[in-house]
Amino acid sequence: MYTISVIVPIFHGKQYMDGLVRQVEACREKISDEDQVELIFVNDDPNETISAEFSSQSIDITILPTDCNRGIHGARVRGLERSQGKYVLFLDQDDQIHPDYFMSQLSCIADHDGAVCQVIHEKKMFYNSVTPFQRMMNKEYMFANGSPIISPGQVLLCKEAIPAVWKTQIVKHNGADDFLLWLCMLAEGKTFALNNQVLFEHVVKYDNASLNSYNMMCSEEEVVHILLENHVFPDDDRIWIEKMLYRMRKNSLANLDKFRKMFYILDDWMQAEEQGNGIERFLKEQKINEIAIYGLGPLGRDLLKKLKNSSIHISYIIDRNAGYLECEYPVYTLDDKLRAVNAVIISLVQDELSIAEAIKRKISTKIFTIGEIVKEIAASTV
Repeated sequence: MYTISVIVPIFHGKQYMDGLVRQVEACREKISDEDQVELIFVNDDPNETISAEFSSQSIDITILPTDCNRGIHGARVRGLERSQGKYVLFLDQDDQIHPDYFMSQLSCIADHDGAVCQVIHEKKMFYNSVTPFQRMMNKEYMFANGSPIISPGQVLLCKEAIPAVWKTQIVKHNGADDFLLWLCMLAEGKTFALNNQVLFEHVVKYDNASLNSYNMMCSEEEVVHILLENHVFPDDDRIWIEKMLYRMRKNSLANLDKFRKMFYILDDWMQAEEQGNGIERFLKEQKINEIAIYGLGPLGRDLLKKLKNSSIHISYIIDRNAGYLECEYPVYTLDDKLRAVNAVIISLVQDELSIAEAIKRKISTKIFTIGEIVKEIAASTV
């Protein structure tokens, strides 16, 4: 009998396996010698052979071959069927867990059915004032906002608490099977302990299943179908489940619009920079030498890097999630007292007008959006 079974589907991911072994070994070292750990790799590519070339003195490693591609959900269930642990951890092949993961999650879970840890996503804390960690693991929040869990790797689960519906009704499209798992558990009255330690980092790559918008929408539609067809929730919840699907589709389309706009801004920005007509030059021509940046998302971080060693002084960052960000510069919200600067650059590509109005009410200064600046430097580059 193992204390923990770590289950990892592998699909074109042999290069990650050695690192996963080392991560699980590091976690194993922090817990009692009596707490045995098994690591189950589930090969999900029938055209790729994975030999048993991994060995460990502290954990048991199993590699399950396959005769067909089952998808992430099917591969996880296959690993679950072979597992012998009291607790289960589902990892993706490119996940990263902290060495304290087992120790901290085991101490937190107590008599709950799962323990959810804090997570780094896109190099910053995922939970914040918009996505509140303390109020997310309930059906009302999920019906209104979708899945609050970035990856199942955040959650250490009691194996016996995993619902039969999730084990038998397999989601064919990759992306939302873990959302189905949380909802099924909540429908059965399962409870989750919230662990405030950051123990997991979700690494976002271009080939992440969650970035395939069509597959994700199909996967979410499958989840809703399974919930309704199997009467997982009472009939009174049916309208909320159907509305949940509408909201998730709307959010997916909004994200596509955002990413498309970001792509075109970055493309124009890079071309202008290559020809020496960058943002630093634009600001100097405007006689601006001290700025604040609103928003520390991808474009905000790029702007920060570009201007860090330039003649433009970055005084501070403004972000509504200031309390959740780690940055070498001071980070404030619009509720804080802000000192005067020559300009504020809004690095976001959504709700720029309302943000600009809020800044105007706070300080008197020039306000630019990243889109406006890039449009102007790109036009003068042609």
